Amino acid sequence: MFFRTDMAVERRDLYKNANKLEDEIKGVECEEEKVEDMNITRVKITNSDGEQALQRRIGNYITIDIKKIHNITEEKENKIIEVFSKELKAIIDKHIKANEEILIVGLGNLYSTPDSLGAKVVQNIEITRHIKIYLPNAIDRNTRSVSAITPRSSWYNWN
Repeated sequence: MFFRTDMAVERRDLYKNANKLEDEIKGVECEEEKVEDMNITRVKITNSDGEQALQRRIGNYITIDIKKIHNITEEKENKIIEVFSKELKAIIDKHIKANEEILIVGLGNLYSTPDSLGAKVVQNIEITRHIKIYLPNAIDRNTRSVSAITPRSSWYNWN
């Protein structure tokens, strides 16, 4: 099967429709949640059958579908941030202990609107590693050590 998307949720839906499946795909688990007018879909690929069906590696894939994003209010924007933060925190808590360091890599091209999210997110991350190293008394000792990096665009003219 040929896929035009790399989103696990879309691959799952296309595969189920193409194969006329009523039940879940073998090796795939799916959970859907609605928060206000946002749809959160968590697709978990659990084995090689799921990998083969969706052409994605074993793992957890989360999609947050936000309707009418072009005209959101500040209140709605805060709700989106809250939902996204909750999902990201759950992933971090599952894989990283509370006292372990984190490196956030903001992939994308700051100069290309559709690809700029990663670079823009890093601009709003509270970087704490240097504070924990050089000014440990200036920060709560339970604060996680966070570093971040954003690669520059390869086509950017530095001259």
